[in-house]
Amino acid sequence: MPKTIAITPSWYWPADITRVAGVPPFSLVEHLVGRRVRRRPDDVALMDDHVRMTSRELSDAVAAAAVGLRERSGGGRVLFCSGPSAEGAVLLLALTAAGVPAIAVPPGGVVPGGGAAGGDPRGR
Repeated sequence: MPKTIAITPSWYWPADITRVAGVPPFSLVEHLVGRRVRRRPDDVALMDDHVRMTSRELSDAVAAAAVGLRERSGGGRVLFCSGPSAEGAVLLLALTAAGVPAIAVPPGGVVPGGGAAGGDPRGR
């Protein structure tokens, strides 16, 4: 989809429309998943050794996980710990779609502030 950039002088800009510089007109998830679903819904979009997902399945999984993450996060940050997997990719996209801030920690890594990843984040 072609993008059009219009440079409008401030004296001409409608007063009831907020001007925001540098913010793209789409979300990251929309850019990575949504457009592909509309163009090629049945093409393979994500796979690993155990999972193979079409664009439509990926979109549905991300949307469902985003709802749950939004409800369970309570507006706070979450710790994200996953190796390279389809499930980890879905979770990362869902965190982004839900607008939930996440701290990414590699498996077996150290949690900021102490503790081991995958264990109790309070270091117990």
